[in-house]
Amino acid sequence: MIKYRMFMDERAQRIAKAEAKGKAEGIAERDREWAAWNERRLAAAAQGQPFDEPPPSNTPSALSQ
Repeated sequence: MIKYRMFMDERAQRIAKAEAKGKAEGIAERDREWAAWNERRLAAAAQGQPFDEPPPSNTPSALSQ
């Protein structure tokens, strides 16, 4: 019984670590998407062109995640 409990504790720790890593990777990806969008927005503004692309959080792919 003790070995089982130790196994379950270690498993829970591995899962928590994997979830934290996945969350960090997701945040980094979101930041890259926003940075790329902002670069396009600023480039359009510098050229005096209209920019009507919605921000990443308003795109269908971002809403479905």
